[in-house]
Amino acid sequence: MQSYKTLQNKATKITSYMSIINGLRVVQNGLLGFACELLAKRRLLHAGLSEQVLRNPHYGHDISGMWRDKTNLFQEAEQLVANLKLKPNANGVTETFDWGTHFDQLATSHSREGDYSLRYHKGEKRFADPVAVTVVLAGIWSAEQD
Repeated sequence: MQSYKTLQNKATKITSYMSIINGLRVVQNGLLGFACELLAKRRLLHAGLSEQVLRNPHYGHDISGMWRDKTNLFQEAEQLVANLKLKPNANGVTETFDWGTHFDQLATSHSREGDYSLRYHKGEKRFADPVAVTVVLAGIWSAEQD
């Protein structure tokens, strides 16, 4: 039987590893949130909105509003996910991946609604799947380059 001290040391190591992993998820999701924001603002600038307008609170860091209401990015992402699910072994999007759920987790944690928890490391953190979200964002970015 292992001693209490050995178990305590193992628990400390596991806790520190989990802390590192959690920290990486915060960074990954924070960067993905900014990527979503920049993709939307790029699209809106190309549509003729000025930088001044995009600084307005109606846009700001409201990824959900910009993706759902002000552009068609959300619908494009859903279509891309549906196509990626047809060949799930070839990418990071599994058959059970739900774009809406992961996008909402990312958007909420990046916005005022979620107390900017990803940016300022406070409040409840909600994590999206960084691999699948990256695949979707890369697909959208790639399509815009054509």
